[in-house]
Amino acid sequence: MKKINDISDFEFRISDLNQKNQRNQKNQRNQNVGTSSKSAADSECCAGKRIENLIKCLKSRR
Repeated sequence: MKKINDISDFEFRISDLNQKNQRNQKNQRNQNVGTSSKSAADSECCAGKRIENLIKCLKSRR
């Protein structure tokens, strides 16, 4: 993995991980069709908000 040198590298890495996570969640939803649990959409929303808040926090510390 490349060394992260500034906040834009970090944001790019977060974006890349988000895309991988979304693909994994979509695949998992397809496998879990018919099972009852907390909705995947709720989980995605929570994860996305945490990441957005983390980025805001890091930007405010510059």
